Amino acid sequence: MGSMALVVAMAVGASIGSPATPGVGIVILAMVFQNVGIPPSGIALIMGVDRILDMCRTAINVTGDLVTCRLMENWSGTRLPAEPEPADS
Repeated sequence: MGSMALVVAMAVGASIGSPATPGVGIVILAMVFQNVGIPPSGIALIMGVDRILDMCRTAINVTGDLVTCRLMENWSGTRLPAEPEPADS
């Protein structure tokens, strides 16, 4: 039970403190595995599909950010001014 709590605490801390760089999740996962005592050699199995999963996580994150911005705009009752049309030269 203590190992599971350690994994959860480290995963939450790492997700908050990790930079937005592709592939960083693998490094963080290796650190979590090593601290708990799981051999990090199993990460090789994950690396084949991690890039696809990373793109899916990014798409979900961006979609959530856009929806949240739209909801806050509607709830606050204020709209940002529209950008002016560029003048023809």
